[in-house]
Amino acid sequence: MSEISEEEIRMSGIYDTHYYNYRCRDCGYEAKVEDIVVDSFPPSPRSKHRMPELQCFCGGDLCYVEDL
Repeated sequence: MSEISEEEIRMSGIYDTHYYNYRCRDCGYEAKVEDIVVDSFPPSPRSKHRMPELQCFCGGDLCYVEDL
């Protein structure tokens, strides 16, 4: 297998990371969640924006801010 060149990496967008704002429904904890994490989970049926709900440190639902 050959290595990927720096030019191929730049063109692929591998380093172009997007963060989504999330907030816990229970404790109000706020976090910026990387797109690779968000894309790893199915969308929540409660989300208007088809975003997943994650679990907060307190055990509550960490939700996309636009859905609160």
